[in-house]
Amino acid sequence: MWVLLCCSLIGVIAVGAVVYKRKEIEAAVQKMYTSRGPQQMYKLRDPLNPMHLAEISLSTELVETPPLFDEFMLAARLDMVSQDTGSQMSKAFSDRVSKAIKERRENKHYLPRGIKTAKCYIDSDTGNDPAWQPLGKRLLQKCHASNGKFILLKTPKCQKVNGKDQWVGEPRLTLEQVKQKQMAICSGVDVREIEIRAGDTHEKVMNLVLSNVMMQKQKAEQLMAAERVHVLSTQYQATPGARQLALIANETLDGMPNTFCYNPNEGSGCVAEGRKDLADGMWIEIWCMMAQHASAKSNLTNKKRPGKVFQLILDGAQTSNQYQEENWAKEKGVEVVKIHADVSWTEEQLRPILTAAHARA
Repeated sequence: MWVLLCCSLIGVIAVGAVVYKRKEIEAAVQKMYTSRGPQQMYKLRDPLNPMHLAEISLSTELVETPPLFDEFMLAARLDMVSQDTGSQMSKAFSDRVSKAIKERRENKHYLPRGIKTAKCYIDSDTGNDPAWQPLGKRLLQKCHASNGKFILLKTPKCQKVNGKDQWVGEPRLTLEQVKQKQMAICSGVDVREIEIRAGDTHEKVMNLVLSNVMMQKQKAEQLMAAERVHVLSTQYQATPGARQLALIANETLDGMPNTFCYNPNEGSGCVAEGRKDLADGMWIEIWCMMAQHASAKSNLTNKKRPGKVFQLILDGAQTSNQYQEENWAKEKGVEVVKIHADVSWTEEQLRPILTAAHARA
């Protein structure tokens, strides 16, 4: 009798403990969802940092996977964008840039050949949903596996000046972005930092981000650090002799102090990660972006001096591609230096011409 009574009592206590624990978890979840008020339900800000959920022990089954997450995980390429979501001014500017990047990455009309699907994840877009919080690591792993880039948009601090919000000081990373950067690096993701300053236009920043993201990291860093950008206009699918001449011109101009030179015959392969099919599909977009960096009108990377387009003309006449490139350069306000050369020219013959043209204002 006593044994039966004890067993019954233990059973009641166990059931009570389970019910109590379940109510405790439900209360914690409800508190998490409503703690920021009815207008802020499901609003946890940092999509890559699961620490917001650290106080609540939930099984993965209790967190519904967002449908868009599955699309990202199936994409052939996943890029990720992080911005200052704490400042409304910075967020508004970055959101417009990010959405434009997202459109370019996901719209089939802008994709280079060879990439069937590309996605761009923006932290302020879907990251406010708590269901995304535990998925940050998996998104970073996908970004790394698909050779994507993690883009950090750096803006100055926002302060009230004469009653209006203005950017003050140098571009910097927020504490949340620093955490995200550390997580991305630990996941092996290629991290790129893009500085945005007062007076920068959305077009400028978007062009800078896209050209930077397409390039290998070493080349991108060289581009960003240079004070001047030159672009070569050469024979497309050049013969060995013409290709060698372009290499000489590229090495000569690239070797000038604080100068970056883009050679489409070699550089397109670099920005397309070594894939010829992508390079062929991206040629026009990349060349125009580089010409924009050389332009005195836009001065995209805050360069001190405008660059030039050096056109190596062989056999006495421009090719159809060179004719088109000259028109693109003129549209962007870039000076075109025409060099009538021969494939047999040596570095000693070409260097003085390039050096003199480079030195001209």
